[in-house]
Amino acid sequence: MALVLSFCYDVEVMPIPGFSLSIDSRIETPPATPLWLRVVQSIGITLSLTALLVIYLPELPWVGRIFYPLHFQEDIRKQAQAFGIDPLFVAAVIRQESGFRPDARSAVGALGLMQLMPATARWAANQMGIKNFRDPQLLEPATNIRIGCWYLNYLFQRFRDPAKVLAAYNGGEGNVQFWGTLKGEPLAWAYPETQAYVTQCLRAYRRYHDLYAPESKSTTGSAR
Repeated sequence: MALVLSFCYDVEVMPIPGFSLSIDSRIETPPATPLWLRVVQSIGITLSLTALLVIYLPELPWVGRIFYPLHFQEDIRKQAQAFGIDPLFVAAVIRQESGFRPDARSAVGALGLMQLMPATARWAANQMGIKNFRDPQLLEPATNIRIGCWYLNYLFQRFRDPAKVLAAYNGGEGNVQFWGTLKGEPLAWAYPETQAYVTQCLRAYRRYHDLYAPESKSTTGSAR
């Protein structure tokens, strides 16, 4: 009688919170095959399937757009272009910050698509001349994107480099300024969380360009 071995587990195909893919690898071997060889064969098939899914599946454009969506396109394009930012740079930030969930709230109080801190948003709204701004408005996509794009533009004016802009967005502009006074590359002194954030956003930005650049007219903001 042949022996059927089955291995089933979840694998995260792309770095999206809460998304995993269940892989069930089964192999039927003749009864004369040693047990250890059957196990090795089954594990080998499972790992091969996993590698194919992780490496090649996301490269398909239609699959890539599932993992790198572009919701709220009109608001992103309008506000990004108004403030001289590449819309795809904004999309990468939104994907990293909230996964395009307009009602997202962080443990420290950041709100909305671009996870703006209320104090920062109030200051930005005042600088922008927005009258009667209230914190709950950050849960409105159009308002959140508008203020977030203004703030990114402000950071670009100050730091120029996209990596430093992202570090300031995540770790605070004061910290980026301080890290710049230290010896060596400024971001080498950044918090590990901020370093990871910058890497992930820039990776997402490149992927967004691969998937959407022909449809998006980039402006000069994130290329400065």
